[in-house]
Amino acid sequence: MTTLVLGGGAAWGIAHLGVLDVLMTAGYRFDRVVGTSAGAIVGAMLAADVSLDDMKELVKSIQWSDLGHLTVPRLGFMDSSAIETLLEEAIGKDRQFEDLALPLQVVATDIQRGEQWVLDQGSVARAVRASASIPGVFTPVEHQGRLLVDGGLVNNLPVDVAAESGDGPIIAVQLVYAFPHNRPENLLELGLLCFGVMQKSRMKSEAKAADVLIKPDLSGISAADLSAYETLLERGRAAARDELDSLT
Repeated sequence: MTTLVLGGGAAWGIAHLGVLDVLMTAGYRFDRVVGTSAGAIVGAMLAADVSLDDMKELVKSIQWSDLGHLTVPRLGFMDSSAIETLLEEAIGKDRQFEDLALPLQVVATDIQRGEQWVLDQGSVARAVRASASIPGVFTPVEHQGRLLVDGGLVNNLPVDVAAESGDGPIIAVQLVYAFPHNRPENLLELGLLCFGVMQKSRMKSEAKAADVLIKPDLSGISAADLSAYETLLERGRAAARDELDSLT
């Protein structure tokens, strides 16, 4: 049983679509998906059997303003309910994990307990929204009796989750933060760079259990830059082509 693990990385998650483009064209199919944040968004659409063309069309048109609306800045500047709505439009309203074409696990962070929380039951869209709710930018999501934020805080590439809950090869796509980075221009870019600093020491340990590791070159692109759509797609494709031999 082949598991695909998709890491978090905000706008860099577009590169996941480029990776899928190459792998699926080459005939690779997956039996299970595990994702964090942007990887959870793409993973949920894959698990729901959304076509790659439809995924590209949806992501190509998205702007940050589509992902939330401004709220009173108490626990975040934006409410992330729009993420849930957009995903429901893509995979179907009220879609539950047990209704998916492929088993899916989504990683979020329980901010009160300071621990990882793996979601694989209930509402898919709500779980993915929680996994992608960048703290400080988006308000936390109350779900399953917990206060949840972006899974990248605790496990940006959940290869260990895949290894613990299934057998077979693991293909992981890691969106690696590049340093030094351009000076941040806004709160979103600053928050994403903070994520990068936290994750830097964990990158190797997160990836070591993967049988195949695909790492798109993300240098020169801000994790907040959704306008770099075409470049990120091609960087994902290039990284996947480099690893095709490892998959045979």
